[in-house]
Amino acid sequence: MYKAAREFEELGLGEEIPRFYAAQSAGCAPVVEAWESGESRHDLWETPDTICGGIEVSDPGASPWILETLRESDGGAVATPDEEILDGAITVAQEEGLEMGATCAAAMSGASELASEGEFDGDETLVLLNTATGNKEDDILRSHLMGKGI
Repeated sequence: MYKAAREFEELGLGEEIPRFYAAQSAGCAPVVEAWESGESRHDLWETPDTICGGIEVSDPGASPWILETLRESDGGAVATPDEEILDGAITVAQEEGLEMGATCAAAMSGASELASEGEFDGDETLVLLNTATGNKEDDILRSHLMGKGI
């Protein structure tokens, strides 16, 4: 995505490169930890612990490229607890009518966290990637709702 944004800018098809952000579960956040430490590569996350299996990657090989993208695009990285990630999936379904996979909802909870920290000025258009539908991880979301008595 970052490569495409740069190429669009070079071709005059885009005004500027958008800011890119990485969102991870607080239970497995090697990229976020590297970002916050100013590192150019992550350290192995020793004990990953997240219900979001698709992002439970303790040794992400692409971290140097991810961190470079975050730096060059003036973006950032954020980690949120699983509870907030799952709540994010439910919020998107209730308010937008779209199914988000539990794993993908890290984008929603991350964007919410960044917004609450004042990262955005309110005029931006945010694009959240949802690469899996809710039915791929519906057992996780159903269990989450049942735990809330819903």
